Amino acid sequence: MALIALGLCLQYWNTFGITFLYTGLGPTIGFLIFTIFSLGILYLTYIALKVLDRGYKKNTGKSILGPLFLIISMSGIWTVLRQAVSSNIIVFSNDKTELVFNVILSGTYILFASAVLYKVLKDIKVLDNK
Repeated sequence: MALIALGLCLQYWNTFGITFLYTGLGPTIGFLIFTIFSLGILYLTYIALKVLDRGYKKNTGKSILGPLFLIISMSGIWTVLRQAVSSNIIVFSNDKTELVFNVILSGTYILFASAVLYKVLKDIKVLDNK
């Protein structure tokens, strides 16, 4: 998010093959409205997860709120980044750079999601060898 804000402030900035362009007021306002909407959805998700976490904590004695919210918020942040690409706020210099960007985002998400799934299965004692 900070990189996108920096990109909006600068006319032209190129690092690692990713270029931030000033696209005009219309796409910028649309992107900011989309970002605010996404933050609102994340807040409502956080409230719902707090309710679900109470039951999980009652059954296992451990909290899952932080890791689970991290997974959901990562999905929202990745969506906002892809929206910045779609509205040409972020432009890639070539297809390889975009591929690396997408692989890093997807790989990070899969890694964190797998770790959270392992934690949940371990907490509810599915992985015990008894």
